[in-house]
Amino acid sequence: IKEIGNGVAFTTPLSSCPTYIHDVFKEKIGGKMKDKGKDNNKQYHLLLIITVDGYAEKVMDIAKKNGANGGTLLKGREMGNKNAFKFFNMTVEPEKDILLIVCNEENKNMIMSSILEKYGANTEAKGICISLPIDSAIGIEE
Repeated sequence: IKEIGNGVAFTTPLSSCPTYIHDVFKEKIGGKMKDKGKDNNKQYHLLLIITVDGYAEKVMDIAKKNGANGGTLLKGREMGNKNAFKFFNMTVEPEKDILLIVCNEENKNMIMSSILEKYGANTEAKGICISLPIDSAIGIEE
């Protein structure tokens, strides 16, 4: 993540962060670091898009058409779901796609609304989208 295009690191208003990430940010101050205090024109956001398993690529295509550069896919599963079923005496929970996208302020609303229009909660994808503000970021390619 020390070079643009090889990953993204960012901070959100959280109570802590790993030492490695802290050290990388400290090293990059004054360099290519994006910080709302230093660059008031660009505020970044982390979008978390959660859908039923199998929709991540379709969601990413829409996000890219609306200004996203890329994202990270995490696989997850729902827990405590009343729709879970039993299979050989084991509870099977539905799988989920969790897509993380860092985007700038000007693209955020268009990305979110485009995704939710096609893959929102009232569709087969059962998608939700959450936005978290980012205080500073490194590795963002624009």
